[in-house]
Amino acid sequence: MKKLILIAGATILVGCGALKKNSQLEELNKNANSVTTVMKGYQPIDPIQLKVVKDTVSFEDIISEFPNEATRVAVGKVNQSGSLTFGPFNVARNGESYSVIIDYIKYITTAIPARYSEKYTTKKYEDYVNNNYNFLGEKLDAIKIPDNLKSKNVLISEQKLSTNHGSVIEFNAELKSQNQNLRLDKSQEHNIKIPVYVGIGLRIQASVTVLKDSVNLGSLYGLGVAASQNKLSGTLIIQSLGISGENVSPIIPIPDRINESTIQTAMQSLATIKSKIYDKKTRITPQVVAFGLPYSINGAKDLIESSLHTSPPKLAISNTGEIELFQEILREEK
Repeated sequence: MKKLILIAGATILVGCGALKKNSQLEELNKNANSVTTVMKGYQPIDPIQLKVVKDTVSFEDIISEFPNEATRVAVGKVNQSGSLTFGPFNVARNGESYSVIIDYIKYITTAIPARYSEKYTTKKYEDYVNNNYNFLGEKLDAIKIPDNLKSKNVLISEQKLSTNHGSVIEFNAELKSQNQNLRLDKSQEHNIKIPVYVGIGLRIQASVTVLKDSVNLGSLYGLGVAASQNKLSGTLIIQSLGISGENVSPIIPIPDRINESTIQTAMQSLATIKSKIYDKKTRITPQVVAFGLPYSINGAKDLIESSLHTSPPKLAISNTGEIELFQEILREEK
């Protein structure tokens, strides 16, 4: 199987003998928390059409298959490559770009199979860099090796997430200390399920760049006020997810800017569309609207989204008339 190998980079944690033990533990804990929270949680995506095995599903059957309802908020920061990293961002700084997404979804949770592994080993850092490759197949020797790590043994930890459509790998290197001996030369691998949210919904997305000062990202209305004060610029998107029809399309507004008025209009419009979900004139088309990401590996979001586009869940009807969702089985790596 052709693999997408992505070496995301090295996080170098260098201890200092002059620091007190409590300070070292506090710093290590701070770094660990920043890594483990950056990619976890709800990941909204552009809706992906399900594969329908037998297209004879009635309106009532479709609606009844989505018993769960939720409103979710996700804040993503735009990185240098242009992709979004969703995380616990609350305040946007001058010059930074963010995307604030509020979803209302009526859904059922399914999953796609994946494999997660961890591996720990010790070796010379320069040997590791010179004998591993990035996703382009190029050696990592282009990475500048810090002077304090040259020719020294370091603890290398590798995290790998794989689906049937590729893999992403992230490595971290740190100077080995005595309390890390128990982790050396050990590895673990688990077959896991990535939760996938299938259903219908409504979405407001504000993509903004902060022009001055700082902006609170916790409120859409707050973004509108900041835009009115010329603290930010951006665009507003109002989107239905699998909800359409002649009674829905005229309600969706076309905002020309972000301000208090356009945000209020957007909220009112989505509330009206929500009230029409059970209208017989409304067309309901199930979509993949989001997934959950349990591991903090750079590139994992792109891998899961690509896998869902390649092999979306299948919707089928059993012999008894019940609707069932199927996903592919995890294949063994070759």
